[in-house]
Amino acid sequence: MRRFTGILVLALMVALAAMAQAQEDTANPPADQPRGTVTLKGIDFGATADAAPDVDSSGEAVSIDAQPSIESTLIDGDNDEQLDLESTLLDPDDRGQLDLESTLLDPDDRGQLDLESTLLDPDDRGQLDLESTLLDPDDRGQLDLESTLIEPVFGEEPAAESTEETPAWDEEASAESTSETEQPSMESTEAAEPSVESTEAPVVVPGVPLDERKALLDYLPTDGFYGNLTLQSPVRFYDSTSLYEYIDGQAEGFIAYRFQALESATYTDGDNSVVVDVYDMERPLQAFGLYSTFRAPTNDFVDIGLQGFKTSEGYMFCKGSMVVKISADYPEETSLWDAAKAAADAVARRVTDNREGLEILDLLPKEDMVPNSLKYYLTAALGQSFLNNGVVAEYQTPTGTARLFACDMGVSQAATKAYGDYLAFAAGSGNAAEIEKGVEFSGDVKYYGQTVVLVVGRFVAGGVGLPTDWQPLITRLKDSLTRSAAK
Repeated sequence: MRRFTGILVLALMVALAAMAQAQEDTANPPADQPRGTVTLKGIDFGATADAAPDVDSSGEAVSIDAQPSIESTLIDGDNDEQLDLESTLLDPDDRGQLDLESTLLDPDDRGQLDLESTLLDPDDRGQLDLESTLLDPDDRGQLDLESTLIEPVFGEEPAAESTEETPAWDEEASAESTSETEQPSMESTEAAEPSVESTEAPVVVPGVPLDERKALLDYLPTDGFYGNLTLQSPVRFYDSTSLYEYIDGQAEGFIAYRFQALESATYTDGDNSVVVDVYDMERPLQAFGLYSTFRAPTNDFVDIGLQGFKTSEGYMFCKGSMVVKISADYPEETSLWDAAKAAADAVARRVTDNREGLEILDLLPKEDMVPNSLKYYLTAALGQSFLNNGVVAEYQTPTGTARLFACDMGVSQAATKAYGDYLAFAAGSGNAAEIEKGVEFSGDVKYYGQTVVLVVGRFVAGGVGLPTDWQPLITRLKDSLTRSAAK
């Protein structure tokens, strides 16, 4: 406290001496100082030649368009362009912060710094306003030497832009990081106080990571896999934030299955071309789920990967956690299909045959199932938000087509809850009655027809669009679920 009192008295004496000197300078300005010039501790606010001066109450002209010199005592002569950390405007006990306890900031002392000044942040009183025009908006926290308020006598030549080229296969990929290392203008020379650990989520930088891009490149065919086809630059990569740029209108369907990354490569041979698109879906089950939304029982299926089928211009197949689409452009149809098939086979050979998690595809009975109608839904099977991680397939019945479904909810409690949600939906959209309380119900539900839903352990399952005689089909479903639950 005694030390602080001494500092306060000393600061008062300095302030009074400065005021007395200012009055003397005003009354007797130096011969070489133009009339109407105001000097504050070595800062010369000289009037500009083409600016009309304002006049104060004493009739003295005062320039508005003043430009404080960078040689001011407010600037550190040993580190030009930086604020002087030893200035009396700064707190010697907390270097880099304005001294709010200084007599120079006394709100009752006229002529001192105003805390509501535009030089100070009104939202954070006592801190320098980083949005001020005195600060460089491109390098927040640094004095703007190009500002018209600061005399650019120590300006440096701008650094030359890098001419280093991005690898051809990486040009379209999002930047690994767009942030530059900040260089604070007032670096503390004392040990920093421990900061409170942030509870905010970490910043996620968009773009396909470099290691993922390199892994995807390993799946591409080598040049000459068919004729003289040659890989063109660049190979393009997309993540969930940019996928819409490539398949606008379909991106949401891919993302619903937890799409990770897309690699798109083009091979050409004169006017002929083949495009290879490899979608990384993270897990085999998610890859099959996405693939199953594109296939239909009427497709022309081929033995590529786990399964594949012909499209209008090539092939689509899934293998491991990848979904691959091949598109060829040849004037002659035979060459088109031969080139597309060669590309599909080349990629399939490079993808690991991982079938982890595909056991769920065996939940439904195989008898009377329409071939290639089985689909996997990560969420919202049959359009119901409470039916997740499930499979749906079509079944031929004497009166038409019905659909059976089964969802692995993980635990029996979750299955029971989903059963209750379905019962509430069915009762609100038609009529439903429980056959066995908490275990099975049936009813006629709007848009779904005859519906039966049941619980077997951790599974909730059932059928919609069922025939009047639905018991045999539901019995086979129960038997299939009981075998799966026992595994």
